[in-house]
Amino acid sequence: MTRYEKEILDVHVALENWLGEGEGDLRALLARFRPDFLMIPPTGAHINHAGLASFLESQRGSRPGLKIVVDELRTLQAWDKGAVLHYRETQTRPNLPVNVRWSTAVLNEDGDNIAWRLLHETAQP
Repeated sequence: MTRYEKEILDVHVALENWLGEGEGDLRALLARFRPDFLMIPPTGAHINHAGLASFLESQRGSRPGLKIVVDELRTLQAWDKGAVLHYRETQTRPNLPVNVRWSTAVLNEDGDNIAWRLLHETAQP
């Protein structure tokens, strides 16, 4: 497993803990995302770093019982300081429909850390 693949798994654990349990360090979570981060969720909206921060601040612990499973994780391309990865994310919560999405992410080395540059998600019907 590459360090980029490990980052994909680790950030989803942090998101599950933050959104599902209200646990974790928001500052540390947001530090994983570059200041010029861009996310395109299944709705097609464009969410920058400030939008992600606002979302996470308002959604702490808002999804009790949330479980996130990442599978089908693969590196599509890697270079000296980054990689493009693709994976399936399955979100479950008690008594709610299963939410499955396919994601493509661009991650870059930022000093000793890995930082998210782009996340594009597509819902799986």
